Amino acid sequence: MPSYTWVILDADGTLLDFDHAERLALKTAPASLGIDVPSPFADTYHRINASLWTEFESGHLGPRDVRTLRFQQICQQLELACDSEQLSETFLKHVIEESVFLDGAERLLAAMKDRVGLMLLTNGFADVQRARIAKLGLEPCFDHILISEEEGLAKPNPAIFDLAFARMGHPKRKDVLIVGDSLSSDIRGGADYGIATCWFNPTHRANTSTHVPTYEIAQLDDLLPLIFPMNGGVS
Repeated sequence: MPSYTWVILDADGTLLDFDHAERLALKTAPASLGIDVPSPFADTYHRINASLWTEFESGHLGPRDVRTLRFQQICQQLELACDSEQLSETFLKHVIEESVFLDGAERLLAAMKDRVGLMLLTNGFADVQRARIAKLGLEPCFDHILISEEEGLAKPNPAIFDLAFARMGHPKRKDVLIVGDSLSSDIRGGADYGIATCWFNPTHRANTSTHVPTYEIAQLDDLLPLIFPMNGGVS
C-alpha cells in the first residue's frame, strides 16, 4: 500500500519548467513586437513579478491584477514606449509555446498513475494553464485539475484545499501529500491545512521562511520512495 492515497502536485516549478519558458519569452516576446528592451528588463520583471505574486498569495490582488499590473509597472519604470497590455499577452503566448516538462516529471507521472489519486493544483492564469496542459497532454495524467483563477481561490488559502478535498471525495488528511516548489503557497498551504508537504528544491535553496516541509527533495524521482516505501518507489 502507498504511504499516501492522494498526491496533490503543483505545476510550475514542480512539473513544468517555467523558468525555461519565462526566460525565453522575456526575450522573444518584446523582439516579436519590435520593442528594444534595456538590459535591466528581465531583472525588473522578476522583481515586480515576485512582489505582485506575493500580494496575490496574501489575498490583496486577484490574478488579473497581477497580469495587468506587472508589465504596466515594468514599462513605467523602464520608460518603455509600448502597449503594456499587448506585451503582457504576447509574453504569455510565448510562455505557452515554450512550455516543457522538468526533468523526471513525465516519468514521475507515469509511475504514479493508477497507483494513487493525483490532483494538479495550480495558481496560474486559467487560460494560460489550460493551454499548457493541453499542449503537454497533462489532462489524462490526473484525476482532477484545479486552477485557482477558475475557482476564485488560491493557495495557500485553506478554502482551495476544502475544494480540493471535496473533489477527492474527502480523504483523511493523513492520507494526502502536497508537492510543490513554493514555500509560501504549497508548503504553507499544505501545512496550515494539516497535510504532509514535500518541498521540491532542485537548486538547494536555503529555507529562510518559517514554513517547514515534511520532506524535501532535489529530484522528482526522490518522491516515489516517499509514496511507495515498500518497494523503494519502483513501479
